Amino acid sequence: MKVDFKRKNFNLLISLPILVGLSVCFSCTPVEEESDSKVLAEVYDRKLYADDLEGLVPNGLSKEDSSMLANAYIDSWMMDASLMYEASQNMPVDLDINKLVKDYKESLILHNYEKVLINEFLDSLVTEEELEIYYQENLMKFKQKEPLIKAQFIKILTESEELDILIESWKDDTDPALLLDYCNTYAHIHMLDTITWRNFSSLEVHLPPSLKGKSVQQLPKDKIFEEEKFTYLLKILEIVPEGEIAPFDYASIQAKKVILHQRKVELLNQKKKNIFQEAIRKNQVKTYNE
Repeated sequence: MKVDFKRKNFNLLISLPILVGLSVCFSCTPVEEESDSKVLAEVYDRKLYADDLEGLVPNGLSKEDSSMLANAYIDSWMMDASLMYEASQNMPVDLDINKLVKDYKESLILHNYEKVLINEFLDSLVTEEELEIYYQENLMKFKQKEPLIKAQFIKILTESEELDILIESWKDDTDPALLLDYCNTYAHIHMLDTITWRNFSSLEVHLPPSLKGKSVQQLPKDKIFEEEKFTYLLKILEIVPEGEIAPFDYASIQAKKVILHQRKVELLNQKKKNIFQEAIRKNQVKTYNE
C-alpha cells in the first residue's frame, strides 16, 4: 500500500506524535463531559481534574515533595493546553486530520513489519573477505576529514593520592591492569586502549589550554606535564593525517554498516515483490480504468 504524503502536510505529519502526546496529557476527560472530580486548572475549554493526577505521585514521597511534583505537572499541563488551543485556532481549513492519522498509523505498521522481516531474515554475518573487498573498491569513501590517532592519555588532579604509582606504571608499561584500576579510581579522563583508532577531536577536547589549537603533529609524542591543577600523561602512538585513507581496521567498522544497510534494502525490496506477487496470485490486486 502506498502512503501518499502531500508536501504541505509533511511537517504536520512529523509533529503528529507530539500533538497526540499533548492531547493525551491535557485531560483524561473529554471537553464536553463534566467530571465529579475537583477541577485543578482550566485553560480555555479544557479542564484538568484531580482524577487525572491519579498515580502520578509515587508512594513514599513527603507531603512537600508530592505537592511540588503535582504543581509542576499542573504548570506543564496549562502550558501545553494553551499551546494546543493556539494550534487548533490556526489549523488550516483544508487539513485532513483523519487522513494524517491514517497515514501515520500505516507508516508505523509498515515500519514495525520491516523490523520483523529484518530480524527474521537478514543475514548479519559479514566476513572479513567481504569487508576487504568493499574497502578496496571504495577507498575514496574512507578519506579522512580529520586526523585519526592511536594514543594513550590521562588527565588527573595533581593532588591525587599516590600519583607517583601512576607515573611509574605509565613509564614502565608493565602492569596495564594496575594502571587501569588506578585510573578508574582517580583519573578525570583516561584513554588507555592502544589498538583502537579514534578521531583526533575526541582527544583534543580534553587537552590543556597550552595545547589547544595545535595540530596532532605538533603535540608531544610522549610527555608527562602539569598545567593548572591537573597532571597530563600523553603518548601519541600512530597518526593518520587529514586527507589520507583510513586504515582497514578503522574503515571496516563503517564498511560493515554500509554492507548491512545494503542487505536490508535488498531484503525489503525482495520481500515487497514477493508479497505483491502473492497478492496477485490470490487475485487480490485489481486496477480500474478511469
